[in-house]
Amino acid sequence: MKFSLLIDEYRTSLVLTKFEETPTAENYFLLGVRDSDEPMEFKSGGIYFNPLLNPAHPFIFNGENKLVSVFNGKPVKRMSKLLQVQTARGWFEIPPRPLRMSDIHVDVLKIIKKAPSLTGAIAQVARSTMNLKVPPELHCPSYDSWEAWFTGQQMVLTPKVRMAFTAAGARSFALNSNVRHLLLTGREPEREFDVQVRWYCYKTVVVRQRQIQESQEWNVRIPESIMARGQEAILEFVNKAYPNWKQLIEGPEGVEEISRTEEEGAVEGPLIWFRPTTTDAFAILPENRAAHEGRKPTIQDLFREAIQLSR
Repeated sequence: MKFSLLIDEYRTSLVLTKFEETPTAENYFLLGVRDSDEPMEFKSGGIYFNPLLNPAHPFIFNGENKLVSVFNGKPVKRMSKLLQVQTARGWFEIPPRPLRMSDIHVDVLKIIKKAPSLTGAIAQVARSTMNLKVPPELHCPSYDSWEAWFTGQQMVLTPKVRMAFTAAGARSFALNSNVRHLLLTGREPEREFDVQVRWYCYKTVVVRQRQIQESQEWNVRIPESIMARGQEAILEFVNKAYPNWKQLIEGPEGVEEISRTEEEGAVEGPLIWFRPTTTDAFAILPENRAAHEGRKPTIQDLFREAIQLSR
């Protein structure tokens, strides 16, 4: 199975994917392609990388036929034979590639823009910042001539690539678990799903209630002559003084349940949502669709729909 090792130049980070899923965006630069089913042939002076190792350093195959870290010179840690067989599937060769001006260290760019004739100074800065050797006899009197020379050179560990490897080693190269399984075994792992379940019961319930509602309390001063005429005179007086005094306050002030009857024919069952672990959107399980369609939406459903519509 083929894999692609890339650098994301926007984030200065390494990315490992299946070859057929290699991203094509301009910020991804292909460092190497590896068929994990074929043995790796190490060449003297070649630089290699294995994302299955920790820490994730680039290694050079030296004159003693040993792989040693480009960063600290330490050899690959000893492993059991079984582990050696597994990790052997992860080696990538990082071939040299033509330089682009975006690969040139910023300190080098500054000096060739300001003083392109200072070959010695430029060579010293290029050696210290990029480990790039500039021939002492080279003569480039202008920025354009330097650009032509630099873009004609090839290099493996450009500053951006070195930074990406440094970052990968510092945080223990984060491999997607699916890609790691593929690289170790050459087999696609069985997909896993996140599942949400809920039980529901859909039925009709008839409820009889006794409700008590009252108006607000009114304070009225009434002459004795009207009081002496009784209730009808009092109410007539109040009706004239406050025409809307009988208006009930909204909402029940008191509710008493008299009876509750459940009608026959309740429908109940499971509600199931699932999603592959590679996506963040829950979908309805197809074989359970009838159960979902036979119920009324819950407040969670309405919230979910509102969120989706707002995206």
